[in-house]
This record gives sequence, structure tokens and C-alpha cells, in this order.
Amino acid sequence: MPIPQPEKGEKEEDFISRCMGDKVLNKDYPNEKQRSGVCYSQWNDKNKKKGAAIMEDIVTKENLKTAYPEILGLIEKEAFEKGLSEGAAKGKADGAEAERNRIKNVEDQLIPGHEALVNELKFDGKTTGPEAAVMILKKEKSLMASKLGDLKSDGEKIKVPDVATVEEKPKVDPAVQLEGLVKEKMKTDKSISYRNALIEAQRENPELAKEIYDQLEKLREKK
Repeated sequence: MPIPQPEKGEKEEDFISRCMGDKVLNKDYPNEKQRSGVCYSQWNDKNKKKGAAIMEDIVTKENLKTAYPEILGLIEKEAFEKGLSEGAAKGKADGAEAERNRIKNVEDQLIPGHEALVNELKFDGKTTGPEAAVMILKKEKSLMASKLGDLKSDGEKIKVPDVATVEEKPKVDPAVQLEGLVKEKMKTDKSISYRNALIEAQRENPELAKEIYDQLEKLREKK
């Protein structure tokens, strides 16, 4: 059932007149209203196809830039601002996550007695976990060396009494005991670091660690 098609340059009223008088269409659609609906539908389909073809020609960046530069400018501006906003949000989220991880890594390096230093490094915004470990270990060694030096100096000042006394087994200094335990661990396990050996020794001997901590606090008070 061929239905008449609008021809190039044909006006609407001319097409409708030709379509309504088509013999085949009159046979298939004897009802005038039905036939009129078919003819107008054909004409509208032609306009839709034409509009789609026009839009297809326009919707390219170059054609849009030439025909509608203001619209293209608004589209590009909106896309840029959206990308900038999303990028800033992602960067902020990534930065916050990185800072949380940095703080946790610093906290993991804690050696009892150095809470103040760890707290300072946590919030300086730059010290990493490995850097904190080096600084804390250096501080711990410095305190141990200072304490051993003070103990040695105090020992030299002690006068031996002239009166014979019952010989008693001298008490081993807790810092010396702890150092011995650390060296023993490092001797047994060649892969363990001084820091980890020190932490393990303190955990396994909490009373010894507390005694050393108390002595260090007394030395700090004297200074």
C-alpha cells in the first residue's frame, strides 16, 4: 500500500490535496477523516526527519561553535566547573585519608616513655612513620646513655665503709638488665632490629620497664 510522500519544495496544502485525491489511498481509506489523518501524518513525519537532519548537522563542536558560540561557551564553562569541583572534592578526601594513615603510622612507633614526642610528631603534618621510628629510637638511646652515665658517675662517688660488712650481692641496674635482654634477643634473632627487640623486652618485663621509666622521670626532675 504505497502512501504518497511529500516531494522536495512541495507546500503543505499542495501535498495534502494530492494525498487526499490519491486513488490507492481513497480505496484503502474511503473514510475522509481517516485518509486526512494519514496524509497529515505523512507531512509531519517529513518535518520530523528534516528537523533531525538539521540537528545532526548542528550538533558537532565546530558547527555549534559557529552557529551558537554562546551556548557552547556555557556548556564548556559548566563542564570545567563541574570537573574542578569533583577534582577538589576527591583531592580533599584523598588528602584526609593520607593524613589519617600518616598519624596512625607515627602512633605505631611508640616506645613507652616517649608519648610526648609521638604526640608532637603526630600533629606536625609532615613526619612519616619511618621518620618517627628513627627519631624515637634516637631519643631512647640518648636517654639510656644519659642514665647509664649518671649511674656510673654516682657509683664513683660512693665511699666504701671501713668497717667490714656482710657481703651482699649487688643489685643489677634495671637499664643494664634491659640492655642485656635486648642484646640477647638480637643475638638469638639476627633479623630483629634494636627497636623491636627493645619493645619486646619491655613488654615481656613490664616491672623492669616501669622501674626504668621511674628512674628516667627522677632524672628529668633533677635536670
